[in-house]
This record gives sequence, structure tokens and C-alpha cells, in this order.
Amino acid sequence: MKNSYPKNERVTTAVLLAAGTGSRLYPLTQNAPKCLTIVNGVSILERMTTSLNLHGFKRLVVVTGYLAPMAT
Repeated sequence: MKNSYPKNERVTTAVLLAAGTGSRLYPLTQNAPKCLTIVNGVSILERMTTSLNLHGFKRLVVVTGYLAPMAT
């Protein structure tokens, strides 16, 4: 299978899977999805988006599921 992307073109789109229930973090995830769990004052989702931005990603696709309206 041949790669259709030029070798010098950098990937700028990331896919973030934020669809889990976070059952292993219960009771922290009782009222909010795992991606919104606060760690040292910052949500997991904010940490991930900040890190991806610092690494040059321009587009982020977030796959949601459990309690999805809370993450939008």
C-alpha cells in the first residue's frame, strides 16, 4: 500500500478519544466525563489540547460518547 502523503508534509490533525465512562476513576467521574476530571487544577482535556497545540497540531477531532454534552 502506497502512502499518498508527501514525505515532508507534517501531520497536523489529531484524534482525541473522549468517549469512555471513566469507571476506574469513580467517584471522580460520577457527574462528569473522564476528560473533564481535574488534575492539579487543570482538566485532562485542557492538558491534552494544550500539549497538542504546543506540538504543532492545528486540527483536533474529539470523539465523544458518555456525557458528551458536558464536554462541548
